[in-house]
Amino acid sequence: MQIVADEVGMGKTFVALATAYSVLRAMHGGSPCDALRGCDNKVVIVTPNNSALFAKWQREVGEFVKRCVPEAYRTDAARLFAPARADKIDDLVAELRKRGKSRRIGVTTMGAFYGKRFRHYDVKRRLVLGCLFRHWGNRFNYAARDRLLHGAPDGWPTSHRDLLDFTDEERNLLPFAESDVFNAVRKIDQYIDSNVETLLTDCQDIATPYARRREQKFRTKVIHRLDAIYTEALQHLLGSDLPLVIVDEAHNWKNGPSQGSNGYRGFKDLLGCRTRRALLLTATPFQLRPDEMLEILKVGEELQTYPQKTLSRKCRERLKHHREDVIKPVLDRATTASRKFARVWSKLPPSVTTATLEAAWFSPELVDAQSQLDELAAEHGAACTDRIHIIVDKATQFIDPAIRQLLQTAMELYVHNSDLSHELGKLVIRHRRNTEHRLVRVGAEFQRAPDQLINRPDRHVLHAAPGVDVRGEGELPHYLLMRCVSEMKGGKGKSSLGSALTGCYSTLNESAEGRAIRKRLADGSTGGVYLDLLKQMVNEQADERHPKVSDVVDAAVGNWQRGEKTLVFCFRTNTARRLPEIIGRRIAEDLNERKQHCMGGANAFEKLASRLTRRTENLVTLGLDRVLWSLIWNRQFDELANRPIEPDDLELRDDEWPLLAQLALQYDVDLLGKEIDRVFLNRACEHIIARRLVAKRRPTGLLKQVLESLCNDDWVSHPYGCGSHDEDDGAETDAADSTNGVSTTSTTSAATRTDTRSNGLRTNSGNAARCNGTAARLRFSTHTGRVPRCGWVTIRPARGRHGGRVLTLLLAQPSRECTSISWP
Repeated sequence: MQIVADEVGMGKTFVALATAYSVLRAMHGGSPCDALRGCDNKVVIVTPNNSALFAKWQREVGEFVKRCVPEAYRTDAARLFAPARADKIDDLVAELRKRGKSRRIGVTTMGAFYGKRFRHYDVKRRLVLGCLFRHWGNRFNYAARDRLLHGAPDGWPTSHRDLLDFTDEERNLLPFAESDVFNAVRKIDQYIDSNVETLLTDCQDIATPYARRREQKFRTKVIHRLDAIYTEALQHLLGSDLPLVIVDEAHNWKNGPSQGSNGYRGFKDLLGCRTRRALLLTATPFQLRPDEMLEILKVGEELQTYPQKTLSRKCRERLKHHREDVIKPVLDRATTASRKFARVWSKLPPSVTTATLEAAWFSPELVDAQSQLDELAAEHGAACTDRIHIIVDKATQFIDPAIRQLLQTAMELYVHNSDLSHELGKLVIRHRRNTEHRLVRVGAEFQRAPDQLINRPDRHVLHAAPGVDVRGEGELPHYLLMRCVSEMKGGKGKSSLGSALTGCYSTLNESAEGRAIRKRLADGSTGGVYLDLLKQMVNEQADERHPKVSDVVDAAVGNWQRGEKTLVFCFRTNTARRLPEIIGRRIAEDLNERKQHCMGGANAFEKLASRLTRRTENLVTLGLDRVLWSLIWNRQFDELANRPIEPDDLELRDDEWPLLAQLALQYDVDLLGKEIDRVFLNRACEHIIARRLVAKRRPTGLLKQVLESLCNDDWVSHPYGCGSHDEDDGAETDAADSTNGVSTTSTTSAATRTDTRSNGLRTNSGNAARCNGTAARLRFSTHTGRVPRCGWVTIRPARGRHGGRVLTLLLAQPSRECTSISWP
């Protein structure tokens, strides 16, 4: 047995249905666990006597199939994992007896187990009595049977030969065949003092020749015995055991095992003794008294947990031992500690502040003691009180006497509650969340934040609160409405509709009171003038602007965005109809806005693909190799162990920025444009850093080969450093026009390839670059198309607004000053 005690709204229904589906799938596949062998492939769901919950479970079974069952299995699941309504006990048994491709989920109510509650009583009583006549045989002869039937109700046959002669319509009302009921009656008669023998004695007395008051005796002695035998026969008609029974709102059985209330006695006699596993659902287990909690745990003692009765008995004994010898004393200690803490708390001096208690509770001594108490609570069985007192007294010996007793009782309550959680955790699953679903907001409280109301002691119940201020747009319609009501009543009485209309503007057009106002004030009187003005303002289009409707909708949508539920009580039917429409429209608008924001519009995927693949887009770097970083992360190289490469080594130095500018000029990559070739920048930086590492670290072995490959010009000219050396020199590809950066080479003009000794730049008098501190001046001469360009370029690294490197390139030519660029 397992109890799922998650809080309201956390999905207990779908957890239970998922469990049922898993069990049925395993049994359908022929691989159930040993404890479930020999069971019918059926699951029963028991709901309280609540028509809404009864209908909800039937609906949720279908929703589970749509939402949770994989598409490959959905067709079969929709046919087999389907609900069968059975709100009467014999209908449930008949549904469970069906074989073949019948529905596997039987949904019933606790009221179905009250007993003797059927449909079509007469035909079923006739069926049972006919089977009894057959079973009694000569002990109750034909003449006596006919005399007995003379006292039967109107509509019954007067001859025993016609008792089982049902019409086709009557036969369709019978859930069981005559032979099945007859076999069940024979099994019932095997018990001592069975109803079968007691009824035979009563029937013989009623069938005595010349007996008086046969009708009365038949009604008082026979009818209720027939119902009892029919109910008892259901236990023998049920057949095999059930693998799982799910009980919703199981706290309704808090007095069931001891008193048999809420149909528990009927459940125990019919299904309990034939059930292998039970899953109890309740959102309020700890609102029960300790003895009521123990009562619910007794449900497990009725289960037939294994096919073998010996194993089932041992399992029930273990459960009883855990309940009586472990959970009960722990529950009693937790209750006692809670009451003791409440008494000590009430005597706390007013001078003690929250800060004082918080500082003491989180002091090192108490934190260490809490850790020891957690270990003690985690041990099996009830925590030893002597050990608790030793730990608590030692931790609190230096605490201020004013709060020492409170902290001692608090720590005792802490360990007992923790112990209770560990021991109950074997049977109870409990998930909680920070929620405000029990917060009741009234009147103007809709206009206040939840954190301002959470400290109200009556926040969970309806309470008095100031009304909503309707000044502004909502003030005039309410005034006109009250004037209309006053005119209709001749200036007498209160304008009740004026206050009731605060729910929704269009109520005036839908309610009986609104129709009465229109009828009374349609004669053109003074009230009619008010009514004409009012009708121009109140309609369905204006409902959303109503002050209270607006606040309610905002609160409901806000709760929905936080994953909370909202329950709105409406006095007017029209308001209850309009609110879901308005809230639904607002939620739909919010979802559309989220989709637009997350996806970026209709071309979102195309834009994302472009950002991931274009050389000039910001996400292309996610797919680029980071060779130097890989060398740092891969410590398998002996060379790295001897001469490690640190992350700081992978930053461009100040004296290397001119080299980056040289490579950009060499390969004709525009670093000043709006779209920068990010693939080139990645490769160029690795190329420059690799040259420095080779010169300073002097690597050997495999590390040397990798770094020399990065130093090769191909590493920059080809995006992935894998170009062909016999490539046609005249072949050029514009990097700016590349869309994916996979097979594109960087541009190298003929002019810049003529002198490789100066990195592709023509220089004057060998004075290629002059470096002064953090700035460098470079003399260059190159061609772009047919226009020769020459001059000096100043390269000055600095910090940008966002902390990135900035290169300032100044061309020593008239009107050729370049703008700054950011280098991430």
